Amino acid sequence: MNDIKLIVFDWDGTLSDSAERIVKAVQAGAGLVGLPERSNQDIRNIIGLGLVESFYELYPEHDKTQYESFADAYRDAYTSTGIKASLFDGVVETLNTLRERFTLAVATGKSRVGLDRELQETGLAEYFIATRCADETKPKPDPLMLNQILEVSGIAAENTVMIGDTDHDIYTARNAGCLPVAVTCGAQLLPRLEAAEPAAILESVAELPGWLAG
Repeated sequence: MNDIKLIVFDWDGTLSDSAERIVKAVQAGAGLVGLPERSNQDIRNIIGLGLVESFYELYPEHDKTQYESFADAYRDAYTSTGIKASLFDGVVETLNTLRERFTLAVATGKSRVGLDRELQETGLAEYFIATRCADETKPKPDPLMLNQILEVSGIAAENTVMIGDTDHDIYTARNAGCLPVAVTCGAQLLPRLEAAEPAAILESVAELPGWLAG
C-alpha cells in the first residue's frame, strides 16, 4: 500500500461509537411526531446518509412536509441526553500512528453543527486536513464530498482510501475512484457490507495500519 497517501474516514460507526445513540434518537423523534416505528436495523442501514435522505428512505410513503418536524425532534432527542461523543477503542492511538505517514480527512452524513460539536468533544479536529458534511455538499453516495476533499488535499483518488461502516461509504468511495474499506464495528451487518464488495473488511479502524502495511 505504498501508493496510499490520503485516508478519509466516515464518522458515525467508524470513529465514533454512535450507532445505538442515533437509533434511539430516530425512534424517539419519530414517536414525537407520530411517525410509525421502524426496526433498529432499518435505522442502522440509513446511518451515513444525510438526515433528509434518511427520512425519505425510512418514510417514503409519508408526506415530506413532516420532515422538518421529524428533523427537529431527532436533533432534540440526540442532544438532550447530555452524552458526549464516544470514540471506539484504539481510535486515538490509530490516528496518531496513521498521521505520521498519511494525510487524514473526514466525510460524513452528519450535519456541520453536529460534526463540529463532536470534533470538539473528542479533541480530534487537529488530525484532519479537511472535513465534509452532508448539509454543506451532496450526501453519500454522491462523490462530491470526497471530490472536494481530494481537491483540498491535492492528492489523487487512486492514492486515497475511504473507510466506513456502511455500503453508502463503499459506494461513495467507488464513485470517486477511491479504494473502499469497510469496518464491521458500526451500523450495518456483514452480509450487506460484503455485497458492496469493498477492497477489505476490517473489524475496526484499529486494524487499518496493519492492513495498509500488508
